[in-house]
Amino acid sequence: MASKQHVDDQEYLVTIDQVDVELNKKRVLKSIDLQVRRGEFVSVLGVSGCGKTTLLNTIAGFYRPSAGRLNVLQENKPTIGYVFQKDALFPWFTAFQNIASGELIKTKQKSEREKIISELAVELGVQEALNKYPSELSGGMAQRVEIARCLANEPSIILFDEPFLGLDVQNRYHLHDMLYKLWYRHSLTIILVTHDVDEALLLSDRLVILTGQPATIEYVKEVEISRPRDHRIHSHPQYIELRQEVFEILETEFKERRLVE
Repeated sequence: MASKQHVDDQEYLVTIDQVDVELNKKRVLKSIDLQVRRGEFVSVLGVSGCGKTTLLNTIAGFYRPSAGRLNVLQENKPTIGYVFQKDALFPWFTAFQNIASGELIKTKQKSEREKIISELAVELGVQEALNKYPSELSGGMAQRVEIARCLANEPSIILFDEPFLGLDVQNRYHLHDMLYKLWYRHSLTIILVTHDVDEALLLSDRLVILTGQPATIEYVKEVEISRPRDHRIHSHPQYIELRQEVFEILETEFKERRLVE
C-alpha cells in the first residue's frame, strides 16, 4: 500500500488561530494555533489534564473559544464525527440499529442504508455482531461498531478521544491496523487525542504536544517514517529518535506540573 497523497497541503479543513478557551472562568487553552490539512492524520499528546480533550471538544463545537478564531470547513452535514473514550452506543439498539442511527444515514433509502451498513460491517469485522446489543459486545467490538456508526455519516473530519484506552494490547494492535486502513481507503481527516506515544507515531502524519498551564502548542513535528507502518517500526532509527524526543518533552512537562501543584 503506497503512502496516501494529500490533495493540497494548503487545503485546510480546520484552522485555529490564537484561540483561548475558558471553562468555569479558568483559562484552559491559550493562544492555540493549528491547521489540519485535508486527508491528514494528526495526533495530540500531552500529560493528563492538560486540555487535550478540551481542544477536541472545541473543534467539535461543544465549547466556544473565548478569544481567537476557529474555522471548520463546512463540506457536508454532519461535518464532524466523534469517537469517544468509551463507546456511546444506545444500549436498547442492536449494533445494526446503532450504526443506522446517525443523522445522515437515516435520510437514505432502506436498500442503500442496508448496503452501506453491510459494507462497513465487513470492513470493520462486525458483520457477525449486527444483531447483538451493546451489552453482548466486547470493548473492542463495541468500539468497532462506534467507528462504523461514525463512518456511516460520511464526516469530513473524525475526532478520536483516546478510543483504545483500556483495551488489551492485542485488541489495540488490531484496531491500530484497522484505523490506518480506514484512513487510507476513505481519505479521512483524523485528529486523535492519545497518551500513547507509540500509537501516535504509528498512525500519524504529524504530532502536536500541548504544554503549560493554561496549555498552548509548543511542539509540532512531522512523522516522516514511510507508510505503511506496523509495529516493526519500533526498531526504525527515526522512530527511536522521535520517540525519545517526545518522551523528554512529556517528562519535563510532568515534572513542572508536579512542582506547580
